[in-house]
Amino acid sequence: NGYYVMHRVISIKNGMIDTLGDNLDVPERDIPVENIVAVASGAVRNGKKIGPHSPLWQFFSKIYIHPAARKAVRFLFRR
Repeated sequence: NGYYVMHRVISIKNGMIDTLGDNLDVPERDIPVENIVAVASGAVRNGKKIGPHSPLWQFFSKIYIHPAARKAVRFLFRR
């Protein structure tokens, strides 16, 4: 629809990718790899640069993608 969406790629198989957005509980599956238009190699959070080797990046890319971890984090930081 003319919008870009940024999600984490959680798997790539046979030219198809599965992604997971930070606020989604269910992955979006079987997206053609041709739909990727950019790759994030870093981020800025609260004025600080975060790269792929930082603990925060590792947490979100390796742990937060699991449903149980998402539930725990949401429970801890609910308002």
